[in-house]
Amino acid sequence: MTTDELKAELQQGKKIFDIAKEKGLTMEQLRQKLLEAKIQAIQQAVKDGKISQDKAQKMIQRLQNALQGGKSGRFGPPTSGSQAQ
Repeated sequence: MTTDELKAELQQGKKIFDIAKEKGLTMEQLRQKLLEAKIQAIQQAVKDGKISQDKAQKMIQRLQNALQGGKSGRFGPPTSGSQAQ
């Protein structure tokens, strides 16, 4: 499934859990795939000169910590009520 296909299904009102289930993925497998995609995007940003390697490493570490810490599997900036690391 491509990013565009996922976006299209989400825009149609499908829930991420339902899409994962249709694709035969558990939520843990989905979280891992999302993490891998995010890490690849960060690494590409380094290659493109958009961010430094140091910043990329910090971003990747935050993502991995969030996944391992069970912080709802949510990716993105902290919301009000959550603390930035």
